[in-house]
Amino acid sequence: MYRLPVGRFKIDINSMILYNCHLRKPPTTIEEQRPCLLVQTTDGWLKILDACSGECLRSAFVSSIIKFSSLDWADYYHTIQLKSTVSQIRRSGSRGLPPPTSDRLMIMYIFKIHPLQLAGSFSLNRSVFGAKIRDAELSEDVLVVSHSNNTFNFYSFRWMLKHCTVLEASLGEWLEMDGGGRCGIVGEPGFGVPLTMNIKECPPLLFTTQSSLGYGVQFGGSPAVFCHNSVPKFPDVFHIRALSGRHLVAELKNECPTMNDDVANFHFDNYQRFIHIHGCTYSSYKIRHADGQPHRLEKQYSVDFKQQSPIGYQLEQQDTPVITLSGRVVKRRSTDGGFNDLSSSLHKVELEDEVDLVFAVVTLPAGDDDVSAYLFFLDDKTGTILKTVEIPTWKQVLLLIVMICAFGVIATIIVGSFEPN
Repeated sequence: MYRLPVGRFKIDINSMILYNCHLRKPPTTIEEQRPCLLVQTTDGWLKILDACSGECLRSAFVSSIIKFSSLDWADYYHTIQLKSTVSQIRRSGSRGLPPPTSDRLMIMYIFKIHPLQLAGSFSLNRSVFGAKIRDAELSEDVLVVSHSNNTFNFYSFRWMLKHCTVLEASLGEWLEMDGGGRCGIVGEPGFGVPLTMNIKECPPLLFTTQSSLGYGVQFGGSPAVFCHNSVPKFPDVFHIRALSGRHLVAELKNECPTMNDDVANFHFDNYQRFIHIHGCTYSSYKIRHADGQPHRLEKQYSVDFKQQSPIGYQLEQQDTPVITLSGRVVKRRSTDGGFNDLSSSLHKVELEDEVDLVFAVVTLPAGDDDVSAYLFFLDDKTGTILKTVEIPTWKQVLLLIVMICAFGVIATIIVGSFEPN
């Protein structure tokens, strides 16, 4: 779908983000006017490239001794985060970085874009955030720290910037450290980007809860509610609680097991609604309030895509037995329920908010251990299926390729038979 234009220099990319945004009207920087590719290279560079030409628009050298594990948004189209684990440190003694110890879990760099500038950089230590700390993410000025005991702690990044910043560093400017012993240009090779924050004590705790590490915690609604799942025995049981008071608003669970894990998220475009995907069923809920507080979830609609299968589940629904004149019960041909459950799956759901359409990609059983794929168009307000388009599966595509190859071989043989010896 996308290929980076070939430039004069080869770029070994570790992770990247392709995006296009306009933060101002009119744009004030060149990268705001074009689709961009934000890349982090294996040799320690952070670059903003023109996605069309491959031209480097902005760049900053971060570090040559750290192998970064991920590049992601901290605040969409505004702030990014770079993370690295302590086990990935290549060597010690770099300028601006503390020596590697077993106490440090990872180093995080936070950058603002348009224009590219450093917001803060710090080390996460087990002695500060807890011995069971496992990972951390920055999301809209909130640092979310997860622990191996399925606990999530939330801290204010703004508080950390205000009380833990020990060094002011700006990209492209000269910086002297340790009384002039270490100096250089921030973001240039040979100096890189130093750590600007020193977190010696745990910041004030904003919020804490328990949830599985795979699902995490989600926030939405107004007044605010949050959703977490029941761990560790029932990961598909979701609890929605009010942020103020933490009383239980609703519990989402299904008694019927499925091959795939359930998905429970706030609506793509309306945080007063909630989406629950169980197996091949798509359900929409709305958060109702009473006395200014979230009170309950009201189901708006539920769509079971299995009912759209041409065969399979229709056979299972025929429960009326057939009895002969002699009283013998004729058993019906049983369907392979396990195959139906495995092949019936809701793979992807997207929303087009401008026209209130939900697009769902679903696979359904088609008989003889075959599977058909469909693209469903749903009304986001009512759940009505407006249109269904069958998508060619890999089996059909493979059969078409085999047929084309076979016809090619036959044509070659026929043409060769008419050629003179």
